[in-house]
Amino acid sequence: MRDPAETAEESLDPASLDCLKRTRSGVLNVLVGVGAVVALSGALLRRRANDVVVPVPDLLNQVLFFCLILIFVVSTVTRRVLGRRHRLRDPHLRGPRFFWGHVVPAAIGALAAPLGLLYGWLVSPRIEVILPFWLAALVLGVLAYPRGRELLDLGAPMELHGKLAP
Repeated sequence: MRDPAETAEESLDPASLDCLKRTRSGVLNVLVGVGAVVALSGALLRRRANDVVVPVPDLLNQVLFFCLILIFVVSTVTRRVLGRRHRLRDPHLRGPRFFWGHVVPAAIGALAAPLGLLYGWLVSPRIEVILPFWLAALVLGVLAYPRGRELLDLGAPMELHGKLAP
């Protein structure tokens, strides 16, 4: 049985650890962007909440929620496809593939935040109807956050600054 106190990062070679840190930083930057969009949306829509909202066609409501579901599905499928272990077997390509396999799904998921602003502006500025868009963006970013165990047991060690690690 695996010891929960032991972390996978302790078992990684220096190049893999560096790759893991860079990838985590990239995903966290996407999440910071999501937070900024959420804050901006809240500020803009708070002023809009007092305005008279013109009724919109039901089709617009359905299309925007369909787009939210589509973002969730595309981000999840992208994370699954780009994060497959067999794509990471080549030590020369592992670093870039690992990085983009996490940052791209997080960026796709981040599209839900501006979609929430659009929904709030066009349909309803109430927080309870915009919240699913913001939560989807945050959840997809958290799911894309890389774990150290993803780089364990992949065969040859990664390249460290152009040379294979010992």
